[in-house]
Amino acid sequence: MGGMMVVRALAARSIQPDAAILVAPMIGLKSPVGAGIAGRVARWMASRGNPARGAWRSNERPGSIASRQSLLTHDASRYDDERWWQAEKPALCLGPPSWSWLAQGFAAAAALAVDPRIEAMETPVLMLVAEADKLVDPHAALRLGARLPDAQIVRFGRESAHEILREADGVRDRALGAIDSFLDAVVPPRS
Repeated sequence: MGGMMVVRALAARSIQPDAAILVAPMIGLKSPVGAGIAGRVARWMASRGNPARGAWRSNERPGSIASRQSLLTHDASRYDDERWWQAEKPALCLGPPSWSWLAQGFAAAAALAVDPRIEAMETPVLMLVAEADKLVDPHAALRLGARLPDAQIVRFGRESAHEILREADGVRDRALGAIDSFLDAVVPPRS
């Protein structure tokens, strides 16, 4: 979600950083029925009853039999760290998204897909994309990345779930190396 917010702010020119790094950006939401249909269903459900109610009961995806860990990272110890923090501070447990959140997410993704300001963005962007991501749509991120005038895209395959920077060391080290190289190349040194 942070990636979508950054891209929208860059397109609107409400922020002008020296560079932007998007890690597994939510440029599109993953849906088994397609974003258009899913967006219409989410809008309809949000208009019925309390739009803040959870869209499903648990996990990051409806009907998913995958464990939450497998959706996020292959590294059990980094996932255990999350569970420790949630046990220490239960307010960190967010639960599933609301129907309103889903409706707005699908609408924002659809708007980005046709926003002509994307092609005029001047900020250099590094996108780290997990092609096997089961939470966000990596193809939407790759399509948007292809439209950016100054973008570098680093792809990760099956070795990475959604949270690239919380992945096993090989993936995480490659991601951090790409970030370091990108920043060294595009951000002027400060004196």
